Amino acid sequence: MAMQAPKAGQLKVLLRFDQLVTGPNIGGVIDQAWTSFIASCRASVEPTRGGEEIIAGRMSGKVSYDIWVRSSIATRGLTNAHRAVNLRTGEIYNIAQPIDPNSKREWLFIQAVSSGNALGIG
Repeated sequence: MAMQAPKAGQLKVLLRFDQLVTGPNIGGVIDQAWTSFIASCRASVEPTRGGEEIIAGRMSGKVSYDIWVRSSIATRGLTNAHRAVNLRTGEIYNIAQPIDPNSKREWLFIQAVSSGNALGIG
């Protein structure tokens, strides 16, 4: 099945894209924090599949998402080292793989996973 880019009216979710920044090593402590890479971006976010696994003796749910955003200089800089945050719900999506589906630089297709962890740890 071919990937189908959404219509402009289907970009209903407002996302922020963050990057993990490492600060200086002070006294053996490395400070890391998520900072904004793209402040806001309209997107289409659709769940594709879900599952559960046991992590540290606890049940943890994971949901995979297909995210579509318009291609721009900023969005083409996204990698799997970034994450997306839903600005309305606070849900965090860990980016697995951003793809330019037709090499025309019109859309960026992002496969992402949400673990339901609001702290973004793990």
